[in-house]
Amino acid sequence: MLAWAKGKGYNRCMSGEIPTKNPDFSEPAEKLDSRWYDRLRDAVSLNDIIKCLDGEKEHRDKEKESFLEGDKENPDLDYPGIDLGKIEQEESLLLELKKEIIATEGNEAILLAYRWKINERLAQLRMVRATKEGDMRRFKRYSEFIYGKPSVEFMALSVEEIKKQVAKTTDLNNDELRALSQELIELLPDIEATEFPEKPSEETVATVYEIVSKEFEELGYEIPTGKDDFSDEEVRDLFRIALDEIGASYWDLEIDPNRGTVYVSQEEEKVYIPKDRSIDLLKFKKLVMHEVRRHVERRVKGEKSRLSLLGLGLDRVEKAEEGVTKVTEHGIENKFKTYATPELHLAAGLAVGVDGKERNFREVFEILEKHFILKAIRAGKDMESAKKDGANKAWNHCVRVFRGTDCKTAGVAFTKDMVYREGAIAIWGLVSEDTNEVYKFTFGKYDPTNNRHLWVLSQLGITDDMLEKLETPTSS
Repeated sequence: MLAWAKGKGYNRCMSGEIPTKNPDFSEPAEKLDSRWYDRLRDAVSLNDIIKCLDGEKEHRDKEKESFLEGDKENPDLDYPGIDLGKIEQEESLLLELKKEIIATEGNEAILLAYRWKINERLAQLRMVRATKEGDMRRFKRYSEFIYGKPSVEFMALSVEEIKKQVAKTTDLNNDELRALSQELIELLPDIEATEFPEKPSEETVATVYEIVSKEFEELGYEIPTGKDDFSDEEVRDLFRIALDEIGASYWDLEIDPNRGTVYVSQEEEKVYIPKDRSIDLLKFKKLVMHEVRRHVERRVKGEKSRLSLLGLGLDRVEKAEEGVTKVTEHGIENKFKTYATPELHLAAGLAVGVDGKERNFREVFEILEKHFILKAIRAGKDMESAKKDGANKAWNHCVRVFRGTDCKTAGVAFTKDMVYREGAIAIWGLVSEDTNEVYKFTFGKYDPTNNRHLWVLSQLGITDDMLEKLETPTSS
């Protein structure tokens, strides 16, 4: 444990021991869904949907090598984490729970909220089953039922931003670079939007910066001046402090050699830290705010609200989940460049054929690779390094967008990654109208831009004031 880390509300001794006493978060007087929530939480703990779509590192590294060398048209991604027995077990529990809720729950809002959530979860389980069985038609149907398809307007925005980046490539005296730029422009979809969303003002960004900076300060870190490099173990220990501070001491942490990024498993109540990855101070601030003070804290505060379902989240909450994290990251940086990097949204749109042409893994890869090569060139890399960088980044993006699929069936993709960009656009739009919305980011897992979610809260009499009471720990 880091001796220079100190938590707000209690001192950590220099020996590095973590106090066993955690902040005392007040419990609400009444739980509206106490009959159902624990059963739902226990059921979904059986399967982590995202981890089901992960692969074994050695296998995927070999597939990457064969693909990049041109020995394979499309890779064969493995899915060793899918356990059909656990899928069937959870599905059975959820169907039984839904049946009982429909038969006995007298509150319409609670009945519908749980019915919508369970139906979404059943679709996720059946999507994973379709992966295991190789049924790409069913996988596509379930993915788009859960996450939707990228919108034409927002894909047009992604294309427009990438075209503007290409225009900044100034070294057109290089024949190879000029040809690459032209090839990319010709491959990008020719789609237009009637209008683009208005970017947040500098004043709005500055206000968000003030709010989220105070949230980071509340974690009580005492980081030595000049400290700008954090190892995987340091990140783990600092995350432990943050988890304790928000009342999530029961969450686990693990350094995982198979992960390339930090991952929060809501099903397992666990945070995975990539092994042998060092990060700088700004990156650490963004990570701890994104993963702990948003993804985990929204879970903790939601479970302590009158509607415990706000812990796991109302259905289709992913857009808001990733939207609030993106706005938070922009606030930490005190800078807005774009809503979220356009590549994942573009890749999903290209795959499902928002522009009218469905594409497979190879076809999307070839477009992204050219883009990332040019991006690396603009960042100052030589052509050889840029090509390597471009291939690696295009591969990683395509693996995300095509996970769960056979990679060869054009038009089939895991469309979840579109929510980062579309969520950021929606939440920035909300915050631009009223920056006080940032104070509600940790109130629970609901989407303030989703009218059905607002209806549920309204019908249950859950107000902002009630949720806000959970923001202040009760003194012990």
